[in-house]
Amino acid sequence: MAHSTTTFEFEHFKKENLADSGGTREERKALLDVGIAIRRRLFEHERAKLKGIGERKDLAEFKDLEIDQKAIKRGDCAAHRANMKADAALAAFGFLNNEGDEAVFKELYSWRPDEVKFLSDKMIEFYDMETSLKISRAINNRHIITSWDRLGKKFRESWISLDPINSKAEAVLVELRVVYERAMANAR
Repeated sequence: MAHSTTTFEFEHFKKENLADSGGTREERKALLDVGIAIRRRLFEHERAKLKGIGERKDLAEFKDLEIDQKAIKRGDCAAHRANMKADAALAAFGFLNNEGDEAVFKELYSWRPDEVKFLSDKMIEFYDMETSLKISRAINNRHIITSWDRLGKKFRESWISLDPINSKAEAVLVELRVVYERAMANAR
C-alpha cells in the first residue's frame, strides 16, 4: 500500500536537487511552467488589489500599475485545466503516490502516467482539452458535447490511420480547438 506524501517528505524533496530526482528535464519544465503561471497570477491579483487602494497616501505608488490580464489567464488555466505532462511529472517525482492516484490519472486521461512519454504533443493536447472539458462546467451544452464527441472520434480515427504526416489529425485538431475554446468561454 502506498503512503501519502507528508510535509516532511515534501520539505526533504524541495531540498534535493531536481536534476537528480529521477524526473526528466521535460518533466521538470512542465512542473516549473505550472508553478510560474500560478505564482504570477497571485502577483497580478495582488497588484490589482493594491491599485484599487492606491488612493491611500502610503500606497500611492501602486495607483498607476498595469495589470497583466494574460498572466492571470495563464495562471487560471494552469490551476484549473488539465495538464497531462505536468500531472505525469508529479508521478515521476513521486507526488502521485497515494493509493488510487494512478487510477484517478487513468480516469482523467485514459492513460497511465508512465505511458505519457509515448504520446505525441498533438495527442497530449487532445487529452488535455478533453479532460478539461470533463472536469469543468463546459460540458453542459448539448451542442458542444455532440460536436466534441463527433470530432474526438474523427481525431482518434485519423490518428490511427496510416497518414504519415497526420494531416487529417491536424485538421480535426484545429476544429477541436475551436469547440474547446467556445466551451471554456461559456463555462466562465
